[in-house]
Formats: sequence, C-alpha cells, structure tokens
Amino acid sequence: METIVIDETYTDSDLINHKGQRYPKIVIDEKLIAKPSIVPKHLTDVFLDNDKNFIRRLFHHFQSKGFVSSLILIQNSYDNTKIDGIVENRVHEKNSFCFKLLYFIATFILFMRYLYLKIHYYFYPFDELTDEELLKEFNENPEWNSNVIRAFSWHENSLRCAVALINDSIYVYTADDRRPINHIYCFKNIQQRDISTICWHPKDENFLAVACHHKVLFWSLKSNSNDNQSSTNNLQQTQQLPQIVETNLSTITSIVFNAEGDRLVACSPRNSSLCLIHLDPKSIRYQVIRKYFFPQLIKLNWSPDKTRIFAHATYPKLCIFESIQWSYKFWRMPECSISTICQTSAWSRPSGRILLFVPKNSSKVYALTFFDRAEANDVGGGPSNKSIMVLDASQHVSDGKNIGGIIHQICWNSKSTNLAISFKDLQDTIAVYDTQLNPGLRIKPLFLIKSGFHTTPRCLLISFHNSYIDSGSLLTICWSNGHLTHLPISNNPMQEQSLVNENLQETSIRSLTSLCSSFDESLLSIDLRNSTPTTARTPIKHLTNGLNGKSQSKIAQSPLSSPLSLTPRRGILYSTRLKSD
Repeated sequence: METIVIDETYTDSDLINHKGQRYPKIVIDEKLIAKPSIVPKHLTDVFLDNDKNFIRRLFHHFQSKGFVSSLILIQNSYDNTKIDGIVENRVHEKNSFCFKLLYFIATFILFMRYLYLKIHYYFYPFDELTDEELLKEFNENPEWNSNVIRAFSWHENSLRCAVALINDSIYVYTADDRRPINHIYCFKNIQQRDISTICWHPKDENFLAVACHHKVLFWSLKSNSNDNQSSTNNLQQTQQLPQIVETNLSTITSIVFNAEGDRLVACSPRNSSLCLIHLDPKSIRYQVIRKYFFPQLIKLNWSPDKTRIFAHATYPKLCIFESIQWSYKFWRMPECSISTICQTSAWSRPSGRILLFVPKNSSKVYALTFFDRAEANDVGGGPSNKSIMVLDASQHVSDGKNIGGIIHQICWNSKSTNLAISFKDLQDTIAVYDTQLNPGLRIKPLFLIKSGFHTTPRCLLISFHNSYIDSGSLLTICWSNGHLTHLPISNNPMQEQSLVNENLQETSIRSLTSLCSSFDESLLSIDLRNSTPTTARTPIKHLTNGLNGKSQSKIAQSPLSSPLSLTPRRGILYSTRLKSD
C-alpha cells in the first residue's frame, strides 16, 4: 500500500485540470491575519456604575444585560453583595416595602427559572454550552476557535474555492477561460461574524452562502470581464453588500443547498426546527419548519436525488427527512454505539442509494440503503431499520507506526469511487479507499497520506473537487500549519466499468445483504511493512517507477495488491503555503 508523505521540501507546481485551467494558488500569511480579541466576560464590567439611584441603575442594567441579569441585581443588592465592583449598603432601601416586594418576586422567578433549566438541561444537555463551545463541539473543523482557517469549500462544477478565516473575511479564488491566472475576491461585512460554515450554489458559481450566528449571508460574485491581470495574485475587495436573512436559529452550524439550488436548509444545535430559505430570482423567502418534541439538529446532508435530508441530531438515532412534506423517520444506531450521536456522513453519488455514517467516537463506518424515491409523508427505505458495518478502521500498529483510529470526517467523491477518511487521534494521517458500488459495495485501501512537516500539523478539513479530470477527482487537505495540499486521484479501469454498470442498473433493486456481501474484514488491516513511503515532492506519475524489483514483487504477494492503482496519475501533488495578502 502506498504511503504519500508531504513535507516542506515539496516545490510548488502549476496544477492544471483537463480543461487547461490552472488551480488557484492560495497565498495568505497567518502572521498578518488579525485575530479577534477574546475578552473574558468578567472584564466587560471594568467601567463602574457610579449612579446612586437604584431605580436608574436597574433600568440601565435591564437595557444592557437583560431581564434575568436585572433580577440578579435586585437579589444581590438586597443581600449586600458586591455588584459590578460596588458594595451596596442602603438600609433605607431594604426597609422599604417596594424593595422587599421586588426582592421576593425576583427570588421566586429566579428559583422557577433554576428548576426549569435543570429539567431542560437534562433532556437537552448541549443548551448549557456557549456559542463558542457549541461550534467547537459540532463544527467539522476541530480547531475552529483557534486556527486561522475556519471553513473551506470547493464549487462542484467550476474552478472556484472559498476559504473563511478567523478574522471573519472570506477569500474566493477563481480561474476561468478569461482568467487563466488566479483572481482573488475578498468578502467582509460587519454582520459577518464567527463564520461557522460556507456553501456554494450548485448551479451558480457566482453565488455563495455564509452562515454566522443566527444569520445567513448571500454573496454574489460579479467579475469584470475587461479586467486583465498582470500578476499572479490579483486581489479585489468587493464593495457590494450581501443579502442577509435573519433566522430564528441561534448558532447555525450547518447550511446546505439542494441539487437545484432553489432551496437552502439551515439548522442549529439549540433548535429542533428547520430553517428553509426559498431562493427566487427576484426575492428570498424564509420559512420555519417546526417539529415539536423533536431532538435538536446539528448537521444536514441533502441526498443527490433531492428527496431526502439526513440530519445529525443530539438524539442517539438517525433522522432522515423527505423534502416534500418534511415528514421524518428514525433509524436506530448500531448496537455498539446505541447511546452516541452521529459524527459524520456521506451520500453515494450521483444516485444517492447508499448513506455512509460514522457514530461519534467510533472507528467503524456503517451503511444504510435507499433504492426507492421518497414521497410525501413517506421517507422510504428498506423494511429493516438496522444498518450494517462496511468498514472498520480501528487503530493498530504496523511497522512501529499507529494506523487508523477514531474517525473524525469522511468524504466521498462525486462518482463514489474514492473515500477519504481523517482521524481524531492521528490528525496527521488521511486514509484514501477505493470504492465500487457494483455488483456490491466494495471498500479497499488505496493509499495513506502522512504529514512530513517538521511542525507536525494536523488535518483540519478534507474536501473533494470533482472537476479535476474527466475520470478522476482531486482531494484537498487543509493543514493546521497553513498549507493546502491538492492530491489528484485517477480512476482505474475497474472503477470506470463500475460507473457504467451503475448507470445501466439504476432501476435495479438490491437488498442490503447483497449490497455489502463483498465486505471482507481482512482488507481493513493495512500492513505497511511491504510498502515504501514516497515523499510528495515527486510527481505521482513517478510513484510507479519505485515499485519495480523487490518492492513490486512484495506488493504482488500481498492480499491488498488488487486495490492498488499503479497507473500513472495525471498531474502533480500541489501544496501551497498560506501567506498573507
């Protein structure tokens, strides 16, 4: 099995897709990015209130800090406690009947609030977390609150990618036929704070959605065709204003477009409702889909056939909506993870027949099948609500190195031929698998990606760009040290034949047992003792030259030799250092 090591010795090269377009080179310097200041809450009262009139102070406190904080002020003032750095000692106020009445009312309301929160937090424990803690817990980026990169997204059908930074700015890198060299857009707005995720319109390469707190911002890229570039990095600061939609959700953690791009759905871990935004050419309409006594939603994943939405919930069950009347159905979690929530998921494309998911703190990948189309008030699916394990990536030691472990994120390319997995413990390793859907789901190890940097960076995000070459894809890895690595992957002839069979048998019906009948646990124990690490400073097409003689004979004797792709891949590994604009 190949092991690709990426280090500082790699030299940048132009990566060109099958249309002759150059991939954007991202140049952002972490040292020059002004990170937002994090001020502790107790420092917000550094300015003392010297107003001696209690009623006036109470009114100002209510305006600045809210109703509950005003009740606490009344209670503490009566008990002569230290409030905002001032010791209250007003005997004449305590003797007044009105002040005593306010004290008892405030104490009663605060006590009832305490009982309500105790019951509420028992059923919804995540509501006790702050906004930053929620995003740190449920965001795909494990270092959302500390790293300079917060979100990354490729456009599916064009050569554009967007990077959200910790300073609440978004850089969009683009190249087209008129601009073979990189063109950079910078989007920033006062309403754009604490960006949690970004999402491209699937049909319009000039339309970008940004989620932050309880708002969704829609940016439109308007390029000037008469602008001729003379440098490799042409930065354009946009002066236009975004369209802003305020939702009833607080701390939005996921937004997703449907396949047509006319609807966008958002969710929040503090709310059980879905926020549905209708995108018309002339207007944007907002709709709330309320679900009472329903678990809170963390992340959404729209199926490619546009009929289902898989929702990660704070409840240890799998929830899938149908997108017509928004009815839902629950699937039970696997028995070994019956009390945990879902960590990550991916639909098979373009059919959407298979859903892969991973429970939280698990190293196993499970599958659900859907060979029918969802209808109104009918989510569909098989008669059994049980899933089946299709991959076990448990941690083991091979040649003195730890491999595998708890899965953090999975990513499936658009043709369902390659599956990338990042890990929670081994954050410097990404495993890439070869997948086939016909005649059954087959998952075989393809190669490993290891970080060879001196600083030992961690993998933050992984994403496939599916327009690199006609029969392949490109995996982009965001590292914590500010590097972006692009890894081109080409399909082998067996994968291309599998894609043809998938299109021919699109109406066939297969059971879950036949789908996963080819699963072999022996394929999951990767032995790297017979493989030679290859540094990323050499082109991938040269990797096959090192598999001659002893190395090639050893791989031929290995039971994992069949999934190895020894054909030359088109293109060169491309890694760029994030430097400042």
